[in-house]
Amino acid sequence: MKGVLDDSLRLVNMTAACGPIIYRGGLFGPAYQFNAFVAEPSANLIKRDILTERGNIVRGREAYHGREFLASVDERFRPVSLYDGPDGALYIVDMYRGIIQHKTYLTPYLANEIGKRSLIKPLSCGRLYKVYPAGKKLTPVTFPEDPVKLVALLGNVNGYVRDKAQQILVDSKPQQAIPALKEALKSTNPLFVTHALWTLEGFGELQADEVLALLQSPQWNIRMQALTASPTVIAQNNYKAFVPVLTAMVNDTTAAPYVGFVTNSIKTYDQQAADNILFTLAKRHPKNNYVGDAIVAALQGREQAFEKQMLAYLPDTGLAVNKRINKVVVAIEDAKLNSDPKLMAKYYPRGVAIYATVCKTCHGEDGNGITALAPPLNKSEIVNGNKTTMISIVLKGLSGPVKIAGHVYKAPEISGEMPGFADNKDFTDDDLAQVMNFVRRSWQNKGDKVNASDVKTLRAKLASRQKVFTMDELGTPAKSVAADPSIKTN
Repeated sequence: MKGVLDDSLRLVNMTAACGPIIYRGGLFGPAYQFNAFVAEPSANLIKRDILTERGNIVRGREAYHGREFLASVDERFRPVSLYDGPDGALYIVDMYRGIIQHKTYLTPYLANEIGKRSLIKPLSCGRLYKVYPAGKKLTPVTFPEDPVKLVALLGNVNGYVRDKAQQILVDSKPQQAIPALKEALKSTNPLFVTHALWTLEGFGELQADEVLALLQSPQWNIRMQALTASPTVIAQNNYKAFVPVLTAMVNDTTAAPYVGFVTNSIKTYDQQAADNILFTLAKRHPKNNYVGDAIVAALQGREQAFEKQMLAYLPDTGLAVNKRINKVVVAIEDAKLNSDPKLMAKYYPRGVAIYATVCKTCHGEDGNGITALAPPLNKSEIVNGNKTTMISIVLKGLSGPVKIAGHVYKAPEISGEMPGFADNKDFTDDDLAQVMNFVRRSWQNKGDKVNASDVKTLRAKLASRQKVFTMDELGTPAKSVAADPSIKTN
């Protein structure tokens, strides 16, 4: 496909990113701390990205130009998971397989290459790699039985060690560790404070006054951890102490979205106080999408009523806060028009099952598509149009761009190609008819019925075709592939 490979026949973009990790091992040095490492098994490499945090936004940039952190010319090198180790090294799980595509998406070309190059073998040869700096001594940490010594490890430079010490403490809940944990809350090491805070929360021993004190910390990351922990301690007898503190934090742009989420806990005891915080957030940050989303998250079940109040308070419908709320209100009203999913499951059980296992990943559970993967099926002209167009796409696949509801979807908004199912022996004509009927009658779609005989007829007509379709070939969704002799089938 055009744009997928560069001039040297290497992938332009990642297509199978998986097993990401933020490195916290402490062994690689400051330049690597909190870098992102991502496995790319289809390209036989591991990418390293340097992250920078500014406010609520984390951005990444490639650590290298023209090369990767780790790459192999062995096409069976398939890194799938990455981990921090107890010694600070980076551990890599290599599936070591020649072929990793799901059989649903194997084209005849791929199947032929797999056989020709014996890529299905060898099996059971998975590998583990340990990556660490040359000359560095690896010293795994041992975890003592003494609870106080375990608390001390919560401030260790290695994230694996901190996590493991916290896990051991929370699982066993030794009461003699509590004084040391409370003392750790006074540390200036934000990581030590963070782990002590959540370990106390895991013990059920975290107190409201301790969280309130941390909310006043001069260190931003400690304040945010305290905000996140606040819902676990807010109660009827103390919520009034949190209201002024949260209101004061509204002016902090980075803290504002967190404050919005915490209002859910205040709402339980005083909805008006919670709403006042939300209104203050909206007035202080009317163009901030993160604040808008936090406000929406606090409104479940009363979005429409709150929207009316908000418009009276901030009448400009172009503000990000109002647009965010209105988007949810419209979606709720839209969902009320959707078909009954229980009826769909009754009429098309096999179609429901196939959609859930094969189609949902890209097109979404609600049929409204997923950014960077696939366009919407809900209210799509293709889905609601002539059934032979949809059958052709399901059988032979479709390559973008795709125009739906007046919008042209193309890479990177969607991936380049949807594979066809004509060569997949797991799906019968009736299976494909069922999944199409499910899609054509679900959500707000009103397409006519597809019969297994329709699929069989078109399968025979398109048997010699090797390429996926494009929308230019298919013409308008209302146009029938089977009836139009100008559409080439090869």
